[in-house]
Amino acid sequence: MKDFLFKFTLFLLIPFSVLTAAVLWIPATPKAKSSMLFEQLKKDSLLKNVKSPRIVMIGGSNLSMSLNSQSIKDSLHLNPVNMGLHAAIGLVFMLDHAEPYIRKGDIVLVVPEYAQLYGDFGYGEKELLLTIFDVKSGKFSDLGWRQIKNLLPFFPKYAFTKFKPSEYKKRFRLLKVQTTFNEYGDWGKRFDSVKNTTTYDALEGGLNKNILAKMKDFEQAIAQKGAKMIVSFPAYQEASFNNSVPMIKDIEDAYRNNGFTVIGNPEKYKFKNDLMYDTPYHLNAKGVTIRTKMLIQDLKKEAHLKPVN
Repeated sequence: MKDFLFKFTLFLLIPFSVLTAAVLWIPATPKAKSSMLFEQLKKDSLLKNVKSPRIVMIGGSNLSMSLNSQSIKDSLHLNPVNMGLHAAIGLVFMLDHAEPYIRKGDIVLVVPEYAQLYGDFGYGEKELLLTIFDVKSGKFSDLGWRQIKNLLPFFPKYAFTKFKPSEYKKRFRLLKVQTTFNEYGDWGKRFDSVKNTTTYDALEGGLNKNILAKMKDFEQAIAQKGAKMIVSFPAYQEASFNNSVPMIKDIEDAYRNNGFTVIGNPEKYKFKNDLMYDTPYHLNAKGVTIRTKMLIQDLKKEAHLKPVN
């Protein structure tokens, strides 16, 4: 009986697995193509083509939504490349994806969201799956086993979206991604009338030492190219920050204990809700100005960066 059940289960799983694998290669649906994730291609182009001297910023939307790269350029005379897009792509992918294009003389500023260092979030979620198979930025074969394991729960639902009529409705056929990302990769549109109403709970899953090791490997790899890595902290809503004080302290200690060049501190980048935009990691226009000014000061005073002539 057990042998029969095993064979029957295998019989069901094989065609299901083949079907799932096949539909993963079907082109992105019209609805999927309207996603902001397709802006990854624009950011990839910046990473490949922006001229030196450069400051390359790696992290999620805490960078793209909460930073003014023009001010950084004006102050440090470095050409900014803001690679921030969506935290759920995962820090591991962000680092692996950027590494081949880092050049001699680059300043690489890594600013992960706190969740990237806790649990398995840093390996990516459904947004990474969409980035690989719909956007086609990066290859599935380049993912590590921990990333693949993290993505498995999202595979079936993603596969079946290829057959949903709502993904192909007329209103999506001519829809193009309406980007407001500027020439540096910043989200340029900001409405101060929009207020964040979300608060994140305490970080869960424990500090992920494998993610920290990945950051160290990245630092060493780009150092061999003649580039320098600097680590800093994201702008974060005060209420969400207060829910994770011990965890955030552990992250800061881990950065320093691993010998990273760290600028600023988490408390410094804690913002009250009236400076937030639409999530705990996104700032409104006033908040962006404050955060950018602080970051420039930290780059000058703590990382000892001087304006490039």
